[in-house]
Formats: sequence, C-alpha cells, structure tokens
Amino acid sequence: FNFTLENLVLFGIENLK
Repeated sequence: FNFTLENLVLFGIENLK
C-alpha cells in the first residue's frame, strides 16, 4: 500500500517539474 502511495507522489513531483 505504501509503495503505491510513494510511487504516486514521486510521479506527481516529476510531472510538476
């Protein structure tokens, strides 16, 4: 569960860049 959440956050940050 945590893996998915962390992956989503990381993806979001990369998308914002």
